[in-house]
Amino acid sequence: MVCRHHQCRRHKLSVKKWNSFYKGENRKMKRLISMTMFLTALMVLSLSVRAQEANPEGIVANLYKANKARNVADMSKTELSKYFDKSLADDLWKEMNTENGLGFDILYNTQDDSDIKNFRIGKAVIKKEGATVPLTFVNFGEKKFIEYKLSKDAAGGEWRILDVIHHGEGEIFTLKEILNQGDN
Repeated sequence: MVCRHHQCRRHKLSVKKWNSFYKGENRKMKRLISMTMFLTALMVLSLSVRAQEANPEGIVANLYKANKARNVADMSKTELSKYFDKSLADDLWKEMNTENGLGFDILYNTQDDSDIKNFRIGKAVIKKEGATVPLTFVNFGEKKFIEYKLSKDAAGGEWRILDVIHHGEGEIFTLKEILNQGDN
């Protein structure tokens, strides 16, 4: 028997079942789409963080960000090794844990107060042997220029800081020179 105008009992039940099935599938599909969008956004975010860590400018930028949360002078050897090559991280750790400590802020070349303005991390110059990242800022009206020398570590091929070169006041000195003076 053919129902007329969708009014028979059998047809109403099947429409009711189809509507409940369809709505249920629709909810599942909405959840699936939402979950896919969330996972895609999470993956893009993690890739952008990894991309920043994968370039020399990113290592320097991350070091300065980490310094805001926890001063470099207070970092553990493990934390230092995220940014500096093993040799420099070991030397820094050793010097920071002496009675006198480093005596200055290695990131800003200051001893006490600072009034940092116009902070800029420049584009890295990448060569076969490594990379140089220029950094400029103004501290109490005096323009400062610092260069970060980086190379890829042997273990994972990740960029690490080999040395920090401070320019200013008619002199140039490197972090390695300062640390090696303590050995003499």
